Amino acid sequence: NSVWNGYGGGVYVYHAMPEIRDCLIANNRVGVNGISAGGGGIYLGQSAGILLNSSVLASNYTARSSVDEGSGLSSGLEDGDRISYVRVFNCLVVSNYAPAGAGVTISYNIVGDPGKSYVESCTFVSNANAGLRIVNATVPVSNSVFWGHADDISYNNGIATLTYDDIPNETLIGTIGCVTGD
Repeated sequence: NSVWNGYGGGVYVYHAMPEIRDCLIANNRVGVNGISAGGGGIYLGQSAGILLNSSVLASNYTARSSVDEGSGLSSGLEDGDRISYVRVFNCLVVSNYAPAGAGVTISYNIVGDPGKSYVESCTFVSNANAGLRIVNATVPVSNSVFWGHADDISYNNGIATLTYDDIPNETLIGTIGCVTGD
C-alpha cells in the first residue's frame, strides 16, 4: 500500500482501540516522492489505542523526517492526538525505515495510566536509526531483543523501564536482568 499524503500506509486507527493479532503488516509506504506523512505500517490518530499481538511489522517506509516518527508503528504525532495506550506483545519489528525515526515510536499525549502502554517479548532487528523511540512517556520494556540499530532505544523526554532485555547499545544501570551481548 502507498499513501501519498497522510498517515497509516497499512492501518490507520482513529477513535478506536483494536487488537491486531497474527498479522503481517509489510511493504507499506507513506509520504512517497517527498510528501511528508507518518506511520508507514500503522498510525494511531486521535483517541486511539492498540494491542499489537503476535504480529510482524516489516519493511515499512515513511518519508517524514521527524526524529519522533515511527516507520512500522507511530502514535500520537499531532497535537490533537490523544492516545490511550500502545501495547506491543510478541512481535517482530524488522527492517522498517524512516529518515530520522524508529521501527516503533510511542509518543506523547498518552492519557490515563502511563502503565497501560508496554512492549513485551518482542524482537527489533535492523530498523533505521532506532528500534524503539519513546517520546514524553514512560514505557515498560520486558523480555525483548534489540539488534542492529544505531541506537536500540532512543528517547525524547521519555523513559523505558527495562526488565530482562537484550540491548547491546544501551546503558543498563538500574535495570533488572538485562544483558548487552549476544
